Amino acid sequence: MREVQILKALRENDYLKIDQLAQKIGVSSRTIRNDLQGLSDLQQGFTIEKSAKLGCRLIILDEEKLSAFLAGFSEVTIEMQKDRLESLLSLLLINEDYQTVRQLSDELLVSGSQIKKDLSKLELYLKGSSLILERKAHYGIRIISELKNRLLLLLDCYQRGNVKLLEKLGRAFDLEKQKDLKDSLYHLISHHQWEIDYVEFRRLEEELFLLLLIKEKDKQTESPNSFLTDVLKTINFPVPVKKETHDYFEASLLAKTKKLEILSNKQLLKEEIVHFFQQMDHHQKTHFSNDQEFIDLVYLHVAALIERSRKEVNFSNPYLKDISKDYPVIFNFAVMFSKWLEEKFELKIASDEIGYLATHMTVPYHKWQQKLIENIYRIAVVCSSGGGMAYLVEMKLKRIFPRAKIQTFSMFEIEKIQDYYPDLIFSIIELTIEIECPVILMSEIQSELDYLEVSENLSLLKSDENFSIERAFFDLFSESLFRIETDRAYSDILEDLAEEVEEQVGFAGYKESLMERENYLSTIYQKGIAIPHPLVMSGKENRVAVCLLPEVMRKTERTAKIIFMVSLKAEQLDIHQIISKELSKLMNHPAAINTLVESKDYHEFYYTLKRVLGRRNQSEH
Repeated sequence: MREVQILKALRENDYLKIDQLAQKIGVSSRTIRNDLQGLSDLQQGFTIEKSAKLGCRLIILDEEKLSAFLAGFSEVTIEMQKDRLESLLSLLLINEDYQTVRQLSDELLVSGSQIKKDLSKLELYLKGSSLILERKAHYGIRIISELKNRLLLLLDCYQRGNVKLLEKLGRAFDLEKQKDLKDSLYHLISHHQWEIDYVEFRRLEEELFLLLLIKEKDKQTESPNSFLTDVLKTINFPVPVKKETHDYFEASLLAKTKKLEILSNKQLLKEEIVHFFQQMDHHQKTHFSNDQEFIDLVYLHVAALIERSRKEVNFSNPYLKDISKDYPVIFNFAVMFSKWLEEKFELKIASDEIGYLATHMTVPYHKWQQKLIENIYRIAVVCSSGGGMAYLVEMKLKRIFPRAKIQTFSMFEIEKIQDYYPDLIFSIIELTIEIECPVILMSEIQSELDYLEVSENLSLLKSDENFSIERAFFDLFSESLFRIETDRAYSDILEDLAEEVEEQVGFAGYKESLMERENYLSTIYQKGIAIPHPLVMSGKENRVAVCLLPEVMRKTERTAKIIFMVSLKAEQLDIHQIISKELSKLMNHPAAINTLVESKDYHEFYYTLKRVLGRRNQSEH
């Protein structure tokens, strides 16, 4: 970080003497001399000229190389700072007692002055939350918090893989202790004949380890009689003395094993859930209510969710962002279901819980896609020849259509296809013959031939036998819904763009619905790609508005670079999935994203996007 400060200071001034630089950066002149020597050896598009009379001057040899160096250096430094702050937070969370600056600096291998700076940042981070950073002379520093909030933050650090926290867990629980704890927990659940799925059991394990890692301030001697005591005493493990610890573990255990009292009439709850999904199926053309296995799973999840919500036991969901990005419409359905639950039972359901509901709801969706695939019996494949590439394509298709009969044809044998009477054709060329079945155009390299894409095609080909993913995707864009914005708050840009979409596509209530969806979970994803959309689609046409943000937006947790704002007609789940899938591919091309952001107009943007995501060219990127 200091090296970046030096370079920036030299860029902003003609000459600076060593003492002046030292004063600006806040270090000794000797440190500045050492840093300047190190910077001179880097060869990153600049050199540092030194004059005995005038001081030092930065000479830029390659502006692009220097800018890339500064950007990369800043990102690494910021990430290091973030990791250190998270480690500092973890150390304070696992110990309820005071810790000195010396103890913390020894743990994190940084100076005491750096710890003091980090504590100030941490204090700002915690400001407004229910956690208080207390500093007391001659005692040290500690975090004052309820156990529930302390543990939720620890779980968050654990799921992000904080190295210091994992190190502390590894020291506290060796592999043998971990096995003993897991076995004892399993035997407790088995003894009571409770049911719990694998994911919930793993989450319970994580909570148990973190609960036991927290060093309690209380020095009482007697431990309460509880489920936690039962787990620990059978393996001669020290039992926490605070009743709050035992109460939390019991509430979490019973919620995960579905053993808390839910409603006086459980059958009524299931009937109401079925009725909700019947209504959704009717309005959204979905298939949830006919899937009994799905209904049973959702009922059990909702039963536990209601009790967790009433007892304020919250779980974080590490897959939340991925579910929201990869299944945007399903996530919207889960939001609608959550709103219904909130109104029905007077609850407040967190975004993480909505993510879990969405995970359940993806299963019936994929079952429906699988049914479409199973109805295909005869497939024709048109390749450039009948050789090895045709065989490779045939093998891939057999994995997707295990029950189908597949026949390959070279591009010179097209007339023979009619005598084969296929249900579906995959072809590398546009067919010139009349044939009564869907045709999917593909690349012979087959980088894009996967289960999800094929199943999406089948659903859409039912209504349009000439459907093409590439055409459907690129037809969504138009020059009238393209803009470039600079130096404005992200939320203001969203609102203005949503108003423009609402007006152009005749979608009443579009802006309100989009901002409501954004309040549940930000739609800014990897590499600065934002895909905002409303909770319910009811536009008169399918459109994607684009807004480029070449300057850094600092109003959100993630930096948005390009906004792809989606507006679709009703019942367009498959089209929305295609948009998400194509833009997910774009997220894997950071260099292309940077090129797109720098586009000067719509035509340059559209051409670049076509070059990156166009089927014929995809293997080149």
